Amino acid sequence: MKKRIAVFLILVLLLTNSGCWSRVEIEDLAVVLLIGLDKAKEEGKVRLTVQLARPAEMVGGTAEGGRSTKKAVWVTGSTGDSVYDAQQNLSMHVSREIFWAHTRAIIIGEELAREGIAPVIDFFDRRRDFRRRIGIAVVKGEARELLEAEPGLEKASGQVYSGLLVRQFRHSKATISDLRDIYEMLTSKGIHPTTSRFELVKLKDEKNTKKQPKLTGTAVFRDDKLIGWLDEAETRGFLLLIGKKVTGVFPVKCPVCEEKNVSIVLTRSSTSIKPQLVNGELIITVQIKAEGDVREQMCQDDLSRPEIIEMLNQRLAQAIKAEVIAALNKAQRNYQVDIFGFGEVVRRKFPKLWQKIEYKWDEEFPELPVKISIEAKIRRLGMILEPTTKP
Repeated sequence: MKKRIAVFLILVLLLTNSGCWSRVEIEDLAVVLLIGLDKAKEEGKVRLTVQLARPAEMVGGTAEGGRSTKKAVWVTGSTGDSVYDAQQNLSMHVSREIFWAHTRAIIIGEELAREGIAPVIDFFDRRRDFRRRIGIAVVKGEARELLEAEPGLEKASGQVYSGLLVRQFRHSKATISDLRDIYEMLTSKGIHPTTSRFELVKLKDEKNTKKQPKLTGTAVFRDDKLIGWLDEAETRGFLLLIGKKVTGVFPVKCPVCEEKNVSIVLTRSSTSIKPQLVNGELIITVQIKAEGDVREQMCQDDLSRPEIIEMLNQRLAQAIKAEVIAALNKAQRNYQVDIFGFGEVVRRKFPKLWQKIEYKWDEEFPELPVKISIEAKIRRLGMILEPTTKP
């Protein structure tokens, strides 16, 4: 009896420990760092470009311990009738199984983005091996060129992308949107999508001229089609208006010496957006509160006096308001798309009203009255209260 039980247990263990049938060894994987999507030269086709990691070069050497002269990444691609078709064609000349889970970002070329991004991101949204937090950005020009660009300090431009977006909050001159954000904005009638804009810029030195990726503002969409851009100042105003964390330097004129500037860095901000019905008319009221520190003064005057601090508060509020209004005017007058989510705010506050205006919101938004008030305060003057030198 005991022998039969032992044999039975052994059989059960053999059946339940049969190994992983779908396993792929790590040395058989081609790890994708960055994805580029462009409109192909052939009509109706899309070009998929991938940046694949070379593991030995990524860690800085060869298997023999010497220094490698190869690039840390291999950029290759293929075209197809769809992204999936291009991916299948790509696998025909990549010797390893393509591994998507470590992809840093999806970069979409300008021409393709103007035709519509919904069909091309459908492939990534359906796959389970893509993280929903994968970044999506638009490049002015072709995505393939960005993937092939000089990475500068990093071994690959995929790392450059990650570093720039992680640290963009220090300047607040770019919008961050990932796959989940884009999907939510595309499926909502109260907001149109926005995302980061990259541009290849030339950096001149003594020996040669190189192109490197640079964040240069925000890409603005009507539904899923790119229609224009917000520059860096407009982007910061946009971020302040929608309540995102904003830092960055605001140079204002010194209250005593108008020819010199005082540099103020925002340290904290909050935004309140409230829809109101005034005599039957829908109005949006925006209140922004901001705090900042003085980081530099070009004038040699004492800024610690209360009346000077109050004048700096007013000038900081004016500088903030100018950027917020610039972003609002660009959206209402130039593009006529609600990128701020005012429609979503109206839907939550006045659901019955929203049912009436939901399908004509794009016509209502350009004429929507928006009242903006800014309250700014200087909290700190730094480690010194007086200027470095006195006149």
